[in-house]
Parts: sequence; structure tokens; C-alpha cells
Amino acid sequence: MAPKIFRTVAVVLATVLVAAGGVAATIASSWVNTLVTGSVELAGSPAQAPNIAELQGGANILLMGVDACEDDIKDLFGDRCKNPENEATLNDVNIVVHVSDEPRRVVAITFPRDLIVNSPECTTPRGDVLPAQDGIMINALYEYGGISCVAQTIEVLSGGVLDIQFGAMITWKGVIDLTTAVGGVEVCVAERIRDSYTGLDLAPGMHTLEGFQALQFLRTRYGLEGESDVARVGNQQVYLSALVRKIMNEQVLSDLPMVLRLAQTTIDAITPTTALANPATLVQLALAVKDMPLEEFTFVKYPVADAPWDKDRLVPLEDDAAILFQAIAENRPLVVQNDGGEYGGAVIDGDEGSSPDPVVPEPSSSPADNGGSGDGVVLPPTVTGFTPADNACSRGGG
Repeated sequence: MAPKIFRTVAVVLATVLVAAGGVAATIASSWVNTLVTGSVELAGSPAQAPNIAELQGGANILLMGVDACEDDIKDLFGDRCKNPENEATLNDVNIVVHVSDEPRRVVAITFPRDLIVNSPECTTPRGDVLPAQDGIMINALYEYGGISCVAQTIEVLSGGVLDIQFGAMITWKGVIDLTTAVGGVEVCVAERIRDSYTGLDLAPGMHTLEGFQALQFLRTRYGLEGESDVARVGNQQVYLSALVRKIMNEQVLSDLPMVLRLAQTTIDAITPTTALANPATLVQLALAVKDMPLEEFTFVKYPVADAPWDKDRLVPLEDDAAILFQAIAENRPLVVQNDGGEYGGAVIDGDEGSSPDPVVPEPSSSPADNGGSGDGVVLPPTVTGFTPADNACSRGGG
């Protein structure tokens, strides 16, 4: 039940606004009014948006997809939006996009919706302080305390490495509008995906997805092998990496009419936090990554295991996560051990020859011990993922 292409937001948000840099002055006034009017406060973030170039440790953006049964599209979702008891607004997709200092790298970390976490005491956008919660599913945090509680919980999960300064939320309707505006994204399907729950039916091969069909692809769980939330994360990352390739390879940013259309749709589709409700900040984020090679974008899943008491719930693997977050803190290249094989809802079929020479650090080791920022860090097998250069395909069979 977790669709959301906050991935789309991650990329389109960075995409769109990249090229928008040259025309931002012309349309800034309209954008500012739209963004500021709907923005929400992120507890602990600066009152004014910081300059991306001045951020120590880079920038961290929480992209959150929320399941909301909006009136003009709720008929598309059958029983999910017919029963009032099922209409809770859940943060079913949670991705933190880390944009590093120079040398510039982007790491997008997905925290699965079925992950059981201990939420710290958190401050809501209105300033209320809510008590800590033990053993709560991460996708219930938005309804509990808003985006601030989600952000503060993820900061704790990262051991303090991810200081989240920015955030944006997108609903089902926003996903539909954004995927239509971008003109569709071509994805590879390795094995048939047939899901009676979402209504998606895709044969093996290449498919250009947009609008509601793209949302079905991002939501599917039962159409994937294993029918798990982890499989869905892999499937969603297939779409995200294909979107990045389209943006970077097809010169989307040089098409001014497309840029303006995407920019306006993005602004209409998202609810940003206050620090992100500034076109200049969005342009800065985009400009920071627009010339990066595909190999420097890495999409990974936070490491998890099945909960001992419930196979449908997940628990954190903190030692494995510590290796990931240490590498991010040291701005090291990441080497994901997928070996071209299946993981979750994806199978990799690409050239792996561009990976940096790896070294395997201990979580407690220092930057000097690991040979400096140029050496790659081999991530534990539980930290699955890939780059857009890996040409991942969606794996059906549910």
C-alpha cells in the first residue's frame, strides 16, 4: 500500500529545478507564493533556508509519500478508500536523499514502511512535544506527529549522521500528475507482474509508464516475487533509476518548455517544509547534482530483517546500518553487493565494471584507517540497491 514516487520527487524535484535556474527569476514570485502558502514547519530546521554550498556534510532531504484518499481520485482505489477505517494518512514511503560535499555524490536511502522503530520524543510542527514511542511502525509516525516525528526518528536510526534540513510530501494524486508531466518513464520488466490488488498487469519487456499506471507500478507488492514490502522497495527503485537515466541522458534539462511544465507541476504536487519552500533552494539542490555521472547516484534500502514475532514486520540491523552511515559521513563511494542478481523486486542486468576498488571497514574505524575518501566501501549484503547505470529490471512473479 505504499506507492509514492517521492523518488519522482527526489529526482524531478532535483531535475526540474536544475534547469529552472536560468529562468527562476522570471517565475520566482508565483512559485514562492505557491510553496510558502502550503509549507509546513520541520522542527529543528533553520528559520531561513541555508545555502546548500555552506552546509557541512551536505544536504539531507526527507521525501515522504503519503497515502491519502483524495476526493477526486478515491474511486480509483476501490475498497482501500471506501471504508473510513482504512483512510488513515500514512507515510508509506520514506526516502532520505543525501547530497554530499565535494566530491559530489547522491545517496537515496529507503526506510521500508513495515519497519518497527523506537521513535524518540518529538516536536510537532505546532511545537507540541510528544512522548517517545517504542515498537511503532514507521509508517504510522506521520499521523502520530507529522513530518517532524518521521524526520527525528530517521535521524536517530542514522546514529545522528543524517541531519535532515529539508522535507517534502507527495500524495497519490501528486504522483499521478508528476509522472504524467515528465512524459512517462521507460522501465524494464524481467518477469510478468500481475497484481489483482492494484490492477497492474505487465508482460516481460520494456514499458513506458505514466499517470495512474506508474502509481500502480510503484504500489504493487503482490505482483512481485515474495509479495513483501522489501520487494516493493526494489521495484520502486527500478522506476527511480530509470527516471534518473531519462533526465540525465535525454537532455530533459535543455528543453525549456518541459522544464517549466515540470517545475510548475512539482510545485503544485508537493507540500514542502518551510526551509524548502524557496525556488532558489530548489535550484541550488538541482545545480548541485546536474552534472554528476549516473554511477554517483546510489539507491539503497536501509538494512532490515524479519521480525522474530511477525514475518510481516521488519526490524533494523543496526550494525550493518552503521557501516552505511559511516561511509556516508566520510563521503566514500558505496559498493553494493548485489552481484548482478535478484534483490527484492529487482534484478540487475548491467555493467558493473565502473565500481571503485573496495575496502571493507569496521563500523568503528576512522577515515584514516580506511584509506581516505577515494576508496569504496563494500556495503553488507543486507544493504541492497544499485545505481542508474546498473540497468535494473523489475522482477514479477507474485
